Amino acid sequence: MIPVPRGAGIASRSKNGETLVKSLLKLVVLGVIVLAVVGWFRGWYSLSHEKDANNHEHVDVDVNTDKVRSDFDVVLAKSRNMLDKAGDALKSAKDKASKASGDQKTQLDRKISDLEATRDSLQNRLEQLNRKAADQTDLAKQESAHQIADLEKQIADLDAAIQKALSSH
Repeated sequence: MIPVPRGAGIASRSKNGETLVKSLLKLVVLGVIVLAVVGWFRGWYSLSHEKDANNHEHVDVDVNTDKVRSDFDVVLAKSRNMLDKAGDALKSAKDKASKASGDQKTQLDRKISDLEATRDSLQNRLEQLNRKAADQTDLAKQESAHQIADLEKQIADLDAAIQKALSSH
């Protein structure tokens, strides 16, 4: 058996005595709270509640997917714009760095290359996010269309039952 050094596991304690798992859990909860608050003020969802005849509370959540998508598109466009500006700044830096010589030029070229790779990686992530959001929007639309068709069928069945009940009288 290989001895594991104290504090090497995922449940190791940090300086203030918290485990990494607890810290991650706090981070997730904080993220959910921030998303909930931002979503509320941005109009991404609304809550309503009512009591039924049996005095039971019913809470409804209405998600405004169009608003979420619209806000997402704005953030995506701003992010693309920032990445384009970063690309322009890198081109300018590359032109200036080409005037350097020796080790300084090598170091500058390496830094520029690293920053270009980071920019390209971020651009790829944005495109992936955009594709995922579009796929989820299409899926939600398909699901809604299916639910509407199901509701229309149920209404037609109810109408047929009413007609049958009325004709038997």
